[in-house]
Amino acid sequence: MTGRFQPIHHGHLHVHQYDVVVLLLHLLYRNRTVAREVHLQSQRAEELGRDFLVQIKRAAAAYRSRHRIAPETQLRAIIPAWVIDAMSADLTLAAPGDNTLSVGTSEINGYLASSNVSLVASLDQNVFGAQSAGALNDFADSFTWYLFAEGSFIFLDGGTLDLGIIRDSGLVGTNDYKMFVETFEGVAFVGTEALKITSTISVNGVAAALRDTTGGATAAAIEY
Repeated sequence: MTGRFQPIHHGHLHVHQYDVVVLLLHLLYRNRTVAREVHLQSQRAEELGRDFLVQIKRAAAAYRSRHRIAPETQLRAIIPAWVIDAMSADLTLAAPGDNTLSVGTSEINGYLASSNVSLVASLDQNVFGAQSAGALNDFADSFTWYLFAEGSFIFLDGGTLDLGIIRDSGLVGTNDYKMFVETFEGVAFVGTEALKITSTISVNGVAAALRDTTGGATAAAIEY
């Protein structure tokens, strides 16, 4: 990585800001690497507001049943960050009288508290595409999320090789500098099972009492 020094009276500040940006970009890359490892070590399972809550509860109940785990054992679910907003929008569209116009993250987490499932909202999963001119992008029709027992994955910290700022006669002559930093990390799966689940959703506010939940008929056509 190469950068240029600013005039000497504020050059140290410029270099510090550049270093911070580079390290933040590297941290983003590392987080995505860790997320990819969780993705690769999880088993597939095919499958919004209320529907997704039911899916989480069903997946958690099946997970505990398979492994004879006590109901109070904490499970972890990693979901795309926008799913919280999709669930809130779906509940906002629900029939009048449900009092769900302002459902937030804390309330949605509260819905799952009795199931002992903790949600982690990931900014790197199922990211929205670019917005073009015209209608706003819809919520995706499906997304992938993960479920596993707490402690199933361990972050492996292999240390950091940081040479800091490097300058030689050539770089001094052009008022440039280089810096080098590299981190070494990995992810170890030490649990019994991790699930990668694909959920199909329809953000339209329709509740179970208003539609066929057996698959014989689809929900209302309106979707946002």
